[in-house]
Amino acid sequence: MCSQAGERKQAGRNHEIPVEAFVNLSIAHYFVAPCNRSRVVCAAMIGVIIPLGLATRAVPWLPEFVRSEAGDALWAAMVYWGFALLFPRMPAWAVAACAGAFSCGIELSQLSSHPLLVQARSTRLGALVLGYGFLWIDLLRYAAGIALAVVLDLALMRGHRDYGTLKNLSE
Repeated sequence: MCSQAGERKQAGRNHEIPVEAFVNLSIAHYFVAPCNRSRVVCAAMIGVIIPLGLATRAVPWLPEFVRSEAGDALWAAMVYWGFALLFPRMPAWAVAACAGAFSCGIELSQLSSHPLLVQARSTRLGALVLGYGFLWIDLLRYAAGIALAVVLDLALMRGHRDYGTLKNLSE
């Protein structure tokens, strides 16, 4: 196979194999392949996650585990869908990496007492976005939320032929 590639280059011809030739329906494929996510679906996911995340702090009858753990996981899942909305053709692994880096950056920023950050955190929106009080366990909660978002994203790509396609990338 290597010699064939060398012969093709020597002959001066460009024989690229189309992506469609390698398409299979495995989850691993969807994890690494560029896709064409629906921005409407990504926005809808954000629109569903935000009220759920707010409810985890506001609804008193939820179990304590849900009240203490789910909000951070949902926040990170929302970050995942935000990156998916901004970059709909980005592979799932790259969206997850961006969401993880952003989430870790926000958590690490909680170690800083810079006046601008303190002032921003004193508002309701600033506290929701930036959080307050660094906790290592939050990093695990973020990872869990991003992992669940990836699983849902991959399920949508695999289950709905128009959601994550490789066919229209060149258009």
